[in-house]
Amino acid sequence: MKHVVDRFLGDDVVVVTRIMKDSGSGGAVQDLYPKLINLKIMDEDSKRANCSLHGLQKLLENPSKNTMGNQGMVCSTPFQILYVLSLLMKTIREKGGRVLLNTLWAIAHKEIRINSKWKSQAEEKFVQAWLLFVEKVESFDDSGDGCLDSMLKFMTEAPNDIQDPVWT
Repeated sequence: MKHVVDRFLGDDVVVVTRIMKDSGSGGAVQDLYPKLINLKIMDEDSKRANCSLHGLQKLLENPSKNTMGNQGMVCSTPFQILYVLSLLMKTIREKGGRVLLNTLWAIAHKEIRINSKWKSQAEEKFVQAWLLFVEKVESFDDSGDGCLDSMLKFMTEAPNDIQDPVWT
């Protein structure tokens, strides 16, 4: 530990005065702490302010839990679904590339047009997105030449160059 501190933090660090861990106890601070004092990496009084720094997180943690629920494994929250969506998009791009993304896009567009259950759900739960979709599809009827090519491209080619934060 002393070697790591010396190597990465340099000579500017005389002594480490705080060490914290999360409630998962993966850091084994209780075992590490006495060794750090023996190595003269931490001073004897460093244990006093540990909880003060961790306590600052409670200002955001408690309102977040009250608003969106607990995060983490087996928790169904907005953050969890955003993570899963982002992971899904990343995996599709890495494993199947544009071909797979375009295939899935085409399947979804076909289903939304022919599957009455999907259509009614879209109309009911995603009103704005559904209206934009219908408007876009109807605009191809009025566009004249090249209408079929534009419609085919819209229905079978997924948007590209969209960053993960925009997808989510």
